[in-house]
Amino acid sequence: MRMKPFRIEQYFAKHEFSAKYLLSSSDAESRTIQDVLDLEPGSHERLLQHWCGYTESPGAPWLRSTVAAIYKNIAPEQVLVPSCAEEGILVVYHAMVGPEDHVVVETPCFESGLEVARSTGAEVSEWRRKAEDGWSHNLDALRKLIRPNTRMIYITTPHHPTGLLMPRQVFEEVIELCRKHRILLFCDEVFRELEHDPGMRLPAACDVYENAVSLGSMSKTYGLPGLRLGWLVSRNPSVIQRCLDFRFYTTICSSAPSEFLTDVALRHRQVLIQRNLGILRRNLSLLEAFFAERSDLFEWVKPNASPMCFVRFKPQRDVAQFLRRTPPHSFRVRTREYAGGASATELLPGIKVLEKHKSGIRAKRTSGTTSESCQAKLTVSKSCDCEMVRKGILSTRPPNSGASEFSALFALSEAVSFLQIRHDGA
Repeated sequence: MRMKPFRIEQYFAKHEFSAKYLLSSSDAESRTIQDVLDLEPGSHERLLQHWCGYTESPGAPWLRSTVAAIYKNIAPEQVLVPSCAEEGILVVYHAMVGPEDHVVVETPCFESGLEVARSTGAEVSEWRRKAEDGWSHNLDALRKLIRPNTRMIYITTPHHPTGLLMPRQVFEEVIELCRKHRILLFCDEVFRELEHDPGMRLPAACDVYENAVSLGSMSKTYGLPGLRLGWLVSRNPSVIQRCLDFRFYTTICSSAPSEFLTDVALRHRQVLIQRNLGILRRNLSLLEAFFAERSDLFEWVKPNASPMCFVRFKPQRDVAQFLRRTPPHSFRVRTREYAGGASATELLPGIKVLEKHKSGIRAKRTSGTTSESCQAKLTVSKSCDCEMVRKGILSTRPPNSGASEFSALFALSEAVSFLQIRHDGA
């Protein structure tokens, strides 16, 4: 197995814990362990008495039952609990795909969704969605990608990074296409249950297609990435068994305290969901006002799910070069093809920092650069006072010369770049 460097994680390793404003995240606002334990009386005492030995490789039976209850047609034995969704992606690809196979990946996507597929030795085709088409799904293009040896199709809904749900008709047609050609559907659903209108929620792929794998996570919708737990769900017993067999070569089993805390959190997940939705809905109105006032710089397709949106930065210039020339306390930059996220802290105070450098944004392009407009991915998981920012009350001065105020994620994919921003309460 050979994989390209995971560039987003390399970037975060350098800047994530030193930035004052970490503006490149895709998870809902996190909570403390005490917050989780407070969801259920007596859980603190039970945690202290919880056995800290090895756990069962498929996941604790009681946790698998709790995860199964999220779905409509799933039994506990159809659940596998890996140590985070990232392990789930690795396990599914390498358990189910080999060099003789062909895989179709919906893009743009989280970098591992594409690169781990390539690491299997399989031939990989991209089902590309485009900004100029409003991020719509071209089903004819997908049909043309199908081959006799197409083994798997990987999709994400709600979609990372656009924050858009796959339309129900498209979702149903993708499933029927997979069923017709006997293709395994790998559906990344880590943002499921964070639809801005719960009435728009799609069914889980594992509930409606017998040869689908649904991927879930504690990190995104529930805002608990520190637990490092996810789950794979499939009604195909061969898929679960093969993934379990591969997991014996990775983490073997999950953390005992994390399993306990995940079980508590999921049994009270509606509390987490409603809190996070409240933050997202408030922040969407702030972003709408921001983009309306700065339509000369930005255009967007308003998201309908998850903490993210995908925003086009309109000035025609080499964004990476601009950021390299920006004072180090304001920005940290990296280039990559597709974006993913980690935790973040503040949106609008960071935007104020960005505005300090808008003269640089508007400056003419450096001779010889060919970069087009920047595509910005903003996450809106936290809250603040928009008027305070507009009046300049929030300080934009760097905390010290050694820390970066901005931790910005930029991509260069077909000469299109993007920035992901998320906000914390003031």
